[in-house]
Amino acid sequence: MSPIKFVKILIISLLIHLQFTGQAQKAQLDTTQIYVGDQIKLTFSINPKIGKEIIFPQLDDKITDGIEIIERYPTDTSAYGELVQSYTITSFEDSVFNISPFSFVVDNDTLKTNPLILKVGYLQPDSAMIARIDTTQAIPLLDIKNQEDTPWSFAEFWFLYGTLVLIAAGISVIILLVIFLLKKRKKNMPTDEKPIPKIPPHIIATEKLAELKAKNLWQQDKYKEYHTELTEILRQYLELQFSIPAMEYTADEILQSVRRAPMNKDAKLLLDNIFPLADLVKFAKLKPLAHENDLALQQAYEFIRLTKPADDASAESDNQTPPGNSSDK
Repeated sequence: MSPIKFVKILIISLLIHLQFTGQAQKAQLDTTQIYVGDQIKLTFSINPKIGKEIIFPQLDDKITDGIEIIERYPTDTSAYGELVQSYTITSFEDSVFNISPFSFVVDNDTLKTNPLILKVGYLQPDSAMIARIDTTQAIPLLDIKNQEDTPWSFAEFWFLYGTLVLIAAGISVIILLVIFLLKKRKKNMPTDEKPIPKIPPHIIATEKLAELKAKNLWQQDKYKEYHTELTEILRQYLELQFSIPAMEYTADEILQSVRRAPMNKDAKLLLDNIFPLADLVKFAKLKPLAHENDLALQQAYEFIRLTKPADDASAESDNQTPPGNSSDK
C-alpha cells in the first residue's frame, strides 16, 4: 500500500473518531496499525445513565473475517464512570479492515457505535535494521553422522534393571492383593446406613431465594448485596442443573451459554433482565426502584420453576405458589 493511500485512511479514521467522540456509546482500538500476529485491545464504553437496561455488543470468536478474538474481559467501570468491556484481538492477514459499527441494546433500543479501521501488515525491515544484522557469525554446517547400530541384548537389560523389575512386580502384586482383600471385606460387611438423598438443585435454589427475601436487604438500601446474592443463587443453580460454569463466567458469557442451552425459551428471557440489572447495581451503583427489586426476585423464582425437572414440576405445581411481592420501602 502506498504511503499516500495509508495517510488518507488515517485521516478518514481520525474524522470518523472525532464525529463519534460525543456519543454515549463508543468502540475504540489501542492503535489503528499493527503487524501480523500482534495483539491489541478493542474496548466498548457507554454512559450508564443512558438507560436502565444496557446490553453490550454480543461477539463470538471473531470481530469480522480476518480479525480474531483472543480473550474477553468482564464488564467494568472506568475512571470516568463509564461501563466498559474489552477484548484482546489479533489478525494474521495483511489487509486494511473496515470494521462496521457495533450495536448496544439500551432499553430495547439499538444504538450504534462508531466504525473502526485497522491496518495489518508484515514487518518490513529497513536499511538500518538490516545493517545491524551481523552476517559474519554464520553457523558452519556439518555433515550428518551415520546412525550407529548398537542392539541391546536382554542379558544387558536384565543385568542393569533386573532387580528393579522384580521389586516393582512384587510391590504391584502386594498392592493388588490388599485392594482385593479390602473390597471383599467391605462387600461382606453389613451396613445399616441409608444413603442420604441428594437434594435437587431447584429445591436448594428455592430455599436460598426464600432466605434472601427474608433478609430484607434492599429495604435497608443494601442494593448491591441483594442483587449480588440473587445472581449468586442463580449461578449455582445453573452449574448444578445445566453444568454451565456460571461461577467463572461474566454476566454476558452466562447469557450466551443460556441461549445455547436446552431450556424453556420463556425462562431464557427472564435472565436477560436479572443479570444486566445486577451488573448496573454492582458496577454503576444504580439504585433500582422497589418494584424492580421485587420483580428480579419473582423472575428468579419463575426461572427455577420453568427449568426444574418435569417430574418435580408436575408434582409441585399444585402445592407451591410463587411468593408475594415484598412491601415497598
